[in-house]
Amino acid sequence: SQKINSRLIKEILKYGYNFYLSGIIGHIHEYGVRAISISFLSVSQISFLGQAQNLGQLLHKIPNSISTILYSRLSRIDEDVLSASIVKKAFKLSLILILFISILLILVIEDLIIFLYGIEFQETSRIMKIILPGVIVYSLNSIFITYFNGTGRARIVPKVAIFPVCFQMILAYFMIDKWSINGAAIAYSMGFVIYSIFMIITFVKISNSKLSEIIPRADDLRQLFFILITIIKPKPK
Repeated sequence: SQKINSRLIKEILKYGYNFYLSGIIGHIHEYGVRAISISFLSVSQISFLGQAQNLGQLLHKIPNSISTILYSRLSRIDEDVLSASIVKKAFKLSLILILFISILLILVIEDLIIFLYGIEFQETSRIMKIILPGVIVYSLNSIFITYFNGTGRARIVPKVAIFPVCFQMILAYFMIDKWSINGAAIAYSMGFVIYSIFMIITFVKISNSKLSEIIPRADDLRQLFFILITIIKPKPK
């Protein structure tokens, strides 16, 4: 009979627990403000807020797709310097792409909402513009989360997230009571911004990087351009 490796089982359960805890905190972070809003806002206002949040979550698709590929790469690398370098490059390229899409979204969001849902949902576009800064930075967190998970540091993620989510819930309670749906949107966005700041600081500290190393430069813009051209350009038969 094979001997049960209790130590390995313990490590797997501990690692799985961190993923589970991160998922719970992330769910509260994304939907907690809407839950608090039920006690203060009308049904139509909650609908506008929820619709804006759902549209904002579409921006998560870009870094999430990159993170899926990134995780398999990081989990096979033993050198932490190389892992951090790959993550910094992925972050910069994702940031450029999301900023570009967000600018286009701001320009067309009102007309798009009216076209898709009707004039009665025009308020959603205004709420979307308020929450957009937080959504942009929050969506990029998946790059750093992948770094921590892929390098065996999954326990860090819930520790980083716990204060921002508590801050967001407390802020939402007071701001919704005072400024209604505008307060809900601001609290939602600010909670994400605080979380992202914590995540960036933690990544920079643990990876022994500099903050300037995750700021996009002209070379990153050119590299992204060539990548997009390579994807769009039809391959010769």
